[in-house]
Amino acid sequence: MGRLIKDTGNVLAWVNGHDHVNRILARPAAGEGGTWWEITTASHIDWPQQARIVEVAADEAGGLFIACTTLDHHGLVDPRAGALADPLTLAGWSRELSANPWQPGAEDGAADRNVILA
Repeated sequence: MGRLIKDTGNVLAWVNGHDHVNRILARPAAGEGGTWWEITTASHIDWPQQARIVEVAADEAGGLFIACTTLDHHGLVDPRAGALADPLTLAGWSRELSANPWQPGAEDGAADRNVILA
């Protein structure tokens, strides 16, 4: 996929998901030596159960930039404190249980979460 995107020359980002990590990689673009971004967001079924907002905007000079913000859901930190019929309790249990089958080597860094890419 990366080669197809690189050869196009007019791609700003490829946003994908259903992986086990949050990751942002700068990729070389065809032509004038630019960059396109590969933005991967973790799946919601297992740890870390985060979502990502991806915004594309123009700066004062007319160039484009991408702002990425990572979000956690509002589930209870300690689900044992809530009622099982409460959606926040269920979300807390989901987060708790998602950490059980942790994927070795699937750690991501702070630079892969909240960032502005230019």
